[in-house]
Amino acid sequence: MRKPIQPQAKPRSVVTYLRVSTDSQGSDGLGIEAQRSLIARYLERVGLSVEREFIEVQSGGDDQRPTLAEALQLSKALKIPLVVAKQDRLSRNASFALKLFATHKIIVAESPEDSRLARGVKAVVDDEERVRIATRTRQALEELKKRAISLPVGSVIVSKRNRIHHKVSDGRWMTEGIAGEREHFGGNPHLSTASAKGAEGKRLSADRFALSILPVLRELFEKGKLSTSPELADALNARGVRPSTYKEGVRESRWHPSGVRNVIARLERLGSPVAVVAV
Repeated sequence: MRKPIQPQAKPRSVVTYLRVSTDSQGSDGLGIEAQRSLIARYLERVGLSVEREFIEVQSGGDDQRPTLAEALQLSKALKIPLVVAKQDRLSRNASFALKLFATHKIIVAESPEDSRLARGVKAVVDDEERVRIATRTRQALEELKKRAISLPVGSVIVSKRNRIHHKVSDGRWMTEGIAGEREHFGGNPHLSTASAKGAEGKRLSADRFALSILPVLRELFEKGKLSTSPELADALNARGVRPSTYKEGVRESRWHPSGVRNVIARLERLGSPVAVVAV
């Protein structure tokens, strides 16, 4: 006699993802607080809570977004939806957005009942707007360069996106903005500073990644009774949890015991240990 199929329990929480293109949040028309408020109203309406919130400052046309990858990974590992305020916050690249909708459980708070057709139309519209934004940006940059030629050394220009451009010599400008100091039109005199910032960025990214899979590791340790790094590596691979080194189409991008040990050690340094693990 066949056992009756038990209905899957509905998720009680979600992962949320908020994105702006620059620190000048209003420039995108939908800043962080506005996105958070829109998502909060939807979650209150359906009775869900936030498991973890991810915030990223990066272009919607860029498919290589580490924070988005972490959010999707945690959503998949915990088997709960990823929620965004508007569809263009997920991506302005039509093919990438539609691929994400096809492979992940994603809810758009603004229009959660959208059909596949509606999503497809919005994806194409968002993609076209991305192209227009890029065109306007290039045109504005060319105009800025033309104006900059006649300005004296020491001049300062502030762009609409809060980047400060200093003319340090003829044909050489140093730009300050959300990515720190970097020089355009002639190399970077702040190489050591840039390298230090790059190393700090990598460390913070590794910390975020380790914390993102902490709930999964604890569940495997406590409920799965898995206590060694080889066991945990096999379980993570079986669940489809991607390592930080994952690259599309690379078969070797999978968990190994050494990688599990590194993540556990990092979590211990962050004050969020998984448990005592035998190596």
